[in-house]
Amino acid sequence: MAKVQNITDVMKKFLPGKPAYFAIGNHEGVPIDNFGPHFTPTKFHMDWLYGKMADEWQDWVPADQKTQVIYNGCYMKQLFPGLRLISLNNAMGDSMNFYLFINQTDPDGTMTWFLEQLEDAERNGDKVHVVAHIPGGGGEALEGWAINYYNAVNRFEDTIVAQFFGHTHSEEYNIVYEDPENAQSRPTGVIYSAPSVTTYSDFFPAYRIYTIDGNYQGSSFVSNLFLKRQ
Repeated sequence: MAKVQNITDVMKKFLPGKPAYFAIGNHEGVPIDNFGPHFTPTKFHMDWLYGKMADEWQDWVPADQKTQVIYNGCYMKQLFPGLRLISLNNAMGDSMNFYLFINQTDPDGTMTWFLEQLEDAERNGDKVHVVAHIPGGGGEALEGWAINYYNAVNRFEDTIVAQFFGHTHSEEYNIVYEDPENAQSRPTGVIYSAPSVTTYSDFFPAYRIYTIDGNYQGSSFVSNLFLKRQ
């Protein structure tokens, strides 16, 4: 609880007046990785954590999303006309979340909610940035969850224009393909994974800034990996 408040206070102190949008990570679970869906006994539910997050994020998350945050840790924010942000709690697809081995059928309706948000965005002609924690391609997401997520990205490839994840503690990216089993198939999306502000084995705290430009000349970014290694 204190860590949630601490990082929120740091963001407000050093980025005053700038909005910050969070996604729930696996380390917030108690024990780590474990988030009790609402089909488990009440004592295992995470409403106490989600409620704390809703309170800490109230300056950035719309008031009409607070109930959603408290229920399953997800929310949607209309950033400006034509662009939405969806924060998806994919701890409900964490392969180390042992509660899910009781029942993996869309715990707490997170995937259903995600699809409904994408359908609404598509219907209104809005683009979407997705923020979540665990990339599905690294084997740390349950296979069923990963397949459903990739199917959603493929179905809404014209709506989802960016995906920002974390978890790996290093800078990585994953390509989403039309056929997840065939890397020669057509790519439909990119998942950017940023490093972590927490320490980890062989890693210092770090962060990454992604500058998002519009669809116009000069908006592409090229990273010269050879020069970085010199």
